[in-house]
Amino acid sequence: MPNRCCVEGCKNSYSVYSEKCSVFHFPKKLEKANVWLQNISRKDYNITKSSVVCENHFEEKFIVREDKATRPDGTILTIKRKIPKLTVDAVPTIFDQNPDTKKFKKEDSIQNFKEYEVNMQMQKLTEDEDFILNLQDLVMKYKDKLNGYINVIDVKIGEVFTIYKIDMESRVPSLIYSIKIYENLKCHICYKTFVLQDEDINKILSSKLVCNRWSKLRDILNHLETLERSQSNYLTEETYIKNSIEYLDLFFK
Repeated sequence: MPNRCCVEGCKNSYSVYSEKCSVFHFPKKLEKANVWLQNISRKDYNITKSSVVCENHFEEKFIVREDKATRPDGTILTIKRKIPKLTVDAVPTIFDQNPDTKKFKKEDSIQNFKEYEVNMQMQKLTEDEDFILNLQDLVMKYKDKLNGYINVIDVKIGEVFTIYKIDMESRVPSLIYSIKIYENLKCHICYKTFVLQDEDINKILSSKLVCNRWSKLRDILNHLETLERSQSNYLTEETYIKNSIEYLDLFFK
């Protein structure tokens, strides 16, 4: 059964493989799919696997009809696509001016698209600011990025960037936790005398234990602070012995 264009008032109902009119499925990302729905003025529409918008509602700059490749001699090989596809930033912006409805207004759609572009640029900027580029970037920015934690932790700067917290209230000062970050941004995390590689740590940093985002580093600190407050039986006796031996091996290497 052919897929029908879900834009109200559109008469196109051709198959995806039709040569007359191509149709395109909604983006998988919810944020962008919502922009499509807002543009076609169907905010309450329930998107399904067969939901499509036909090519007549997209500017030509958004439609890829040819694939290009560079030959070894530097010339460009151009091949026409059997089935056109959309560019990553494509959104429907073209609609019929139907006098019976006020929904089809290209100006509104263009405004929605501009707002979407601004939101995407802001999101990209936020993501870029969250990245830790290298150890030098970490050293230069940690005071600003970890502002809320500076009053409870100490930092040692050298070939290895170390964050640690010491219990000064006990009779004998003792290490509560430490985070060593090496040049490749790989972390070595300890809670008291235990090397941490638990499920929560792996969820934050993955199994490679690489901390390349400020948000990840803050999440690790939050996890350690929560661990300190809980004071629960975090490790079994068997794990305690195993981790103590592992800690001593790392210490004396």
